[in-house]
Amino acid sequence: RTALGKLDVPHSTGLTALKPIDEMFLFLTYLSLGLLQKDLAHRFKIHHSTVSRIINTWANFLYTVLGDVGIWMSEDEVKAHLPDVFKNYSNTQVVLDCTELRCQTPNSLLLQSEVFSAYKSHCTFKGLIGMAPHGAITFVSSLHEGSISDKEILKQSGIVSLLKPTAAIMVDKGFLVEIVSPARSTFLPFCQSENNCLGQRSDRHSLLQG
Repeated sequence: RTALGKLDVPHSTGLTALKPIDEMFLFLTYLSLGLLQKDLAHRFKIHHSTVSRIINTWANFLYTVLGDVGIWMSEDEVKAHLPDVFKNYSNTQVVLDCTELRCQTPNSLLLQSEVFSAYKSHCTFKGLIGMAPHGAITFVSSLHEGSISDKEILKQSGIVSLLKPTAAIMVDKGFLVEIVSPARSTFLPFCQSENNCLGQRSDRHSLLQG
């Protein structure tokens, strides 16, 4: 209550005996453990539909409250927390990779073709995640259709404008981004081989073409 100040803490509609703090605990439990909503309903002794409403309510509320909070770290902040394993890559600003979330298959064939991911062989939404070398999440893009390419999601995510010419980006070898601007940043393959992560450096100047 103190942390949220004078903001109106949400309370889901419907019959429920849960206090707002308990609703928030339910929501955080759902996120951290991935429990089924039916399981949560049993644990909290409420109806399944109430669990669904609580999750949706708190997801929307926290997005409204925290969605505009800046999480991007400056180069100086990143270097101040740089782990020893990155000592040979001290200019690494962010480690990038895409993540995909499965979704229901749309009835529309057109929508199916847009959200179908060849990589996952399922309909998905795809997002770009950026993490500082010490493990802090510093960038989260909006979700896009599962068929979008790594290059295009990088282009649309807005992260390019945050990068300085001195910054280096570390990506996994499966992250396909074409060479573009030699002044922008350097891509470092995350694993050169199965037995040699953070191994010999391989530079590719980037970012986006066209």
